[in-house]
Amino acid sequence: VAFPKLEKLKISHLGTVKIWHSQLHTDSFSKLKEMKVGYCNDILTIFPSIKEWNFQGLETLTVVNCDSLQHIFESSDIKVGTQLRRLYISHLPKLKHVWNEDSQSNLTFENIRNVYIQACWCLKSLFPASVAKGLQQLVDLTIDSCGLEVVVSEEKVLNQHVNVFEFPEVCSLTLRNLPELKCFYPAAHEAKWPKLKKLKTYHCGQEVLGMEEHQFSIQKPLFFFEKVIHDLEELTLNSKHISVICSRPFQVGIFSHIKDLQVLGYHDKPVVFLFHLLQEFNNLKKLELIHCDFKGNFIDEGDASEKKAERDPVSLLNTGYIGEQNLQLPHVVLNLEVLEVRRCDGSITLGPSLASFQNLVTLDLWQCKATALITSSVARGLAQLIKMRIRDCIM
Repeated sequence: VAFPKLEKLKISHLGTVKIWHSQLHTDSFSKLKEMKVGYCNDILTIFPSIKEWNFQGLETLTVVNCDSLQHIFESSDIKVGTQLRRLYISHLPKLKHVWNEDSQSNLTFENIRNVYIQACWCLKSLFPASVAKGLQQLVDLTIDSCGLEVVVSEEKVLNQHVNVFEFPEVCSLTLRNLPELKCFYPAAHEAKWPKLKKLKTYHCGQEVLGMEEHQFSIQKPLFFFEKVIHDLEELTLNSKHISVICSRPFQVGIFSHIKDLQVLGYHDKPVVFLFHLLQEFNNLKKLELIHCDFKGNFIDEGDASEKKAERDPVSLLNTGYIGEQNLQLPHVVLNLEVLEVRRCDGSITLGPSLASFQNLVTLDLWQCKATALITSSVARGLAQLIKMRIRDCIM
């Protein structure tokens, strides 16, 4: 059976162990560009070992909710470069490998640009080193809620080691909820990310963004703060990052490229963040405050540095009262376009100074304690506000 003109294929709720016959015609799926597999709870492999790769035109692959699936790609008996550009994998509880760990595999993935992996808790590594070294066109990598111990696994072939990984086109890297993560690659190496603009991290076992470079540390973080911060436009900071920033001076303008800042605590680890630090982010357009314990004031009273030095450190932006009358607002607040506050403790009051957020387009409160949100006079000052969401808040 052959489908030489088929371009899209969706397979759902399949009750068999295999998708393909072991002997496929050469032109069976030569024009297939997009494939989706979902809710096939008996299949073990999407692309098993076959004599020939029959999917020369495949560009997008999506695989979700297959309870028994253990492998995505195995191998081909002939050397072939795939055209795969986008890979989306989600909720595969028994997935062990995306790519065959055999470094001699004949399948190459040099055209892949977007990789999204979510909820694969048996997955201990993502890329074999042989695949990782060929990701010259990768632009966006997201790994969310997985059992990863390493991002790139070491070669199994004796005397074959990769010590430099170059990702020349990667602009966005998100590593979220990876509690078992130990390192990027389990051997001495160097990773280069010259175009990285977005670095979002949350709850990873190994520190992804290291604030201080320790030459003698065995397991080094994936990035060192002062080496990447100058080029980043989107960034996540946690309590450890904030503590270091507060404790030592940094070069003036070091945060000037940051447009999207996410300040993130984790459960019982509140973020300590003094409000005056925001003044360093003079091009900030979006501010997200997540899992934080609010105490104190969002707007500092006055500019007296002595008072700030004497004041005990408090959680997240000295918050708890967003907006206070007759206070001097920094430039960053006046230019802010998006303000999101989610899953935070402490009361939030949006007082009269919220009207000074003259460029605010989106206001989002979710699972917070909020009182006296917006008066009619304040509402008149929010001329640019387009979207406001208040969800699961205690009023």
